[in-house]
Amino acid sequence: MSLPASFAMARLIAERLREEHAAEIHRMHQDAVHMATLGGVRSEAETVAYMTRNLDHWERYGFGVWMMRDRQDGRVAGRALLRHLLVEGTDEIEVGYSFYPAYWGQGLAAEAAGACLDLARESLVLLADAMNELGDEFAIHGFTSNGRRDVSYFRYKDFGVPYGPQAKAALAGITPLLSTRMGPAIRHAGEFLRAQPSGRKLLLVITDGEPSDIDIHDPRYLMMDAKKACEGLMRHGIQPFCMSLDPRADKYVSTIFGRRNYLVMDKIARLPEKLPLIYLRMTQH
Repeated sequence: MSLPASFAMARLIAERLREEHAAEIHRMHQDAVHMATLGGVRSEAETVAYMTRNLDHWERYGFGVWMMRDRQDGRVAGRALLRHLLVEGTDEIEVGYSFYPAYWGQGLAAEAAGACLDLARESLVLLADAMNELGDEFAIHGFTSNGRRDVSYFRYKDFGVPYGPQAKAALAGITPLLSTRMGPAIRHAGEFLRAQPSGRKLLLVITDGEPSDIDIHDPRYLMMDAKKACEGLMRHGIQPFCMSLDPRADKYVSTIFGRRNYLVMDKIARLPEKLPLIYLRMTQH
């Protein structure tokens, strides 16, 4: 899920964690009050390790820690994050924040955390709005996994159901969950598409990373499984296409979806502009 390097809120400006923030992070780590609920103050060596770990997270996943600046004076008020976290063997997305004591009690934490989650939902809503305006029949489904025996499939809007308040409320409630076992979800979505009478059928997969799951250690296994699932779709006249928000996605999405059936977005801020145009281009061929 590659997210913007910077974005603005009502009272804060977020900017991606970079090397030049090391001194500010160390100042945070030395503030005993600020760090009281975060494990206590940290040494310079621990700050170096923190920076290395979180800069690498940005490179690997396209999101991570943002520094939060006060819009009035530009001073750093704190930090907020979306970050992969291993919880009892399960890969989850952590939403977190911390602010200097001077900024406590002002509702800034809720503002920062809410903005991070809103960015991740925005592109899906915009695409749904575009398809609804065109009058095209569409469904919006999602999935998550926690091992091969626990793949959950969510139907936010089905074919034949109006894109109204109920569907929009379901989309607004989407939250990050567990792993990305893509093959079973693609096959299941294909069954819904096969039942539709449309002459042209398209499966658009929006993903933030490569197929993964807690019980698989060879990433090629899930990649090839997803590839086979896409080949099955095409045999039934269903065209798969992937929109990836992972800047490193070329190495695996071309294998899964085919060289001409994907697009990697390096800047999610451009997604609202690009996604409806991509959909129009695909449906007009």
